[in-house]
Amino acid sequence: FLSPMGSRISKEGGGSDDERLLRAMGQSTQAPAPSTARRAALIAGYGGLIAVNIASGMGTFGPSNAQVSRAVPTAITPAGYAFAIWGVIFLLEGGGVLYVSAPSEEGSVRAMTFNCVFEPWLAMWTCQNLWQIVFVQTPLTPPTPYASLNTIFVPCCFLLLSSWAAGLTACRRLAVAGFQSHAAGVLVALGSAINTGWLSAASCIGLALVGQGCVGGPDAFNDTGAPLALASAATGGALLALQQWGAGYLGLGYAGAVAWALCAVAVNTANPASTPQVRSSALAGACVIAVGSAATVLARGLRLAGVNLPFGGSATRSGPSVPC
Repeated sequence: FLSPMGSRISKEGGGSDDERLLRAMGQSTQAPAPSTARRAALIAGYGGLIAVNIASGMGTFGPSNAQVSRAVPTAITPAGYAFAIWGVIFLLEGGGVLYVSAPSEEGSVRAMTFNCVFEPWLAMWTCQNLWQIVFVQTPLTPPTPYASLNTIFVPCCFLLLSSWAAGLTACRRLAVAGFQSHAAGVLVALGSAINTGWLSAASCIGLALVGQGCVGGPDAFNDTGAPLALASAATGGALLALQQWGAGYLGLGYAGAVAWALCAVAVNTANPASTPQVRSSALAGACVIAVGSAATVLARGLRLAGVNLPFGGSATRSGPSVPC
C-alpha cells in the first residue's frame, strides 16, 4: 500500500519503531488537537518567512540574493529561473498552514498533520530567515584572500544544512503518519518535500562556497573535483527519497525539486565558474532522477494492480492508507 505521502505501508507487524518515533515527536496515533497558541505560532512563523523574503527582495538587509550569487558563483549555481520554485513552495506551505491551523478534533488527520510539521517547519523557516540575513552581508567584490569570505559562508552553510535537516524531519514524520487525506498530501507533504529537496541542492551550493573559501576560489575548487561530487550527492539523495518514500507526494516532490535544480545547473552556461564537466554531470543526474521517478511510478502501478515486486519503497507502519 501507499500512503498519501508515498510511504509503502506494511500490513503486518505494527511498527514499534514508528510508534516510538510518534511518541518522540509528542503524539500518538490519536493526535491531540493543537492549541490556539500553537496554531497562532505556526501562522506567525509563516508570516515571518514571507516578511523576511519580501524585505530581502527589497534590499532591506543588503544586496539581493541574486546579486550575491552572481558576485560569488560556484560551478553548481543554477540559472536564475530556477529560483521561481520558491513561488510554488510559498504557495503550498501557505495552503498547508491554513489547512493544519484550522480548528480540528483529537485524532483527526488535520491534528496529526499539524503535530508532524509544527516544530520542523518553524525550525526550517527560522534557519531560512537567518540565512537570508547573513548571506546578503557578502561583499559584492570578493576580497583577497578569498578565505575571508568563510566568516559569512560557514554560518550560511550551517543554516542551510540545519534547515534541510528540519525539512527531512517533517518529511519523515509525515511518511510515518500515513494519512487518508490527499488535502494533507498536497498542501503539507508536497510543500515540505519540494522545500526540502531544494534545500538539499542549496546546501550543496553552501558547501561549495565554503570549499572555495578554503582553497582560494572557484577555479581551485573545481580542480578538486568536488563540484562533481556534490552534484552526485544531490542526485543520490533524490534517488534515496524515491526509494524510501515511493511515488507519492514526498518522494516525487523531493526528487522533482532536485532534478529542477540540476537542470538549471546544466543550462547555466553564463556562469563563469561553471565547467562543461559539471554541466554534463548535472544533466546526467537530472536524467537519472527522471528514470528513477518513472520506475518508481511504474512499480507503484504494478503493486496497485496486485503484482508482487521484490523491490520498492521501505515499509513503515501498519494502518489505513489510500493510494495517491
